[in-house]
Amino acid sequence: MGPTGVIHLVSAIISLVIGPIIFFTTKGTRLHIMLGRTYVAAMLALNISALFIYKLFGGFGVFHILIPVSLIPLTYGTAAVFFKRPQAQWLSNHYRAMCWSYIGLVAAGVAESFVRIPLLRNISVFGEWTDFGVFVGMLALVVCVSGGFLVVKNEKKVLANLTRPEERTRHNQSLNPTGNRPAS
Repeated sequence: MGPTGVIHLVSAIISLVIGPIIFFTTKGTRLHIMLGRTYVAAMLALNISALFIYKLFGGFGVFHILIPVSLIPLTYGTAAVFFKRPQAQWLSNHYRAMCWSYIGLVAAGVAESFVRIPLLRNISVFGEWTDFGVFVGMLALVVCVSGGFLVVKNEKKVLANLTRPEERTRHNQSLNPTGNRPAS
């Protein structure tokens, strides 16, 4: 494995480890922000390094096509925090986009594992590469559907876990378009 592969692998591991930690830490804390910035940097390094990996397909392949798919939620989730627009939805948009960024990472990790690790590749009952590709795609789809369910199921609980009272107040006011304080 060359330097590009090492950067790709290390970035993937950092992102995979930090993602759940971010999810379970209190939102808006310095720790959350620091881990979030680290996650974004690692995901950018992961995607940029992926552009230079061609050994698997001998050229441009399906994983290269998925780079923009990975970068869209990452960029959108980061922009939601940076611009805080639309005001009434930025926090929900940030939450959903960053969760989808992580779900995509896990789905790609599952697919990559089954493609690259000989033991997993041999588990498949499929003999043809196209059948194996369908199998791997279905596994990634299962990850995405399961992850999407968890994102929707946990959104209210996660967003209620804001740390600072002023953040809670600001979020509650952003949900109230009249500008009046929410009823207690």
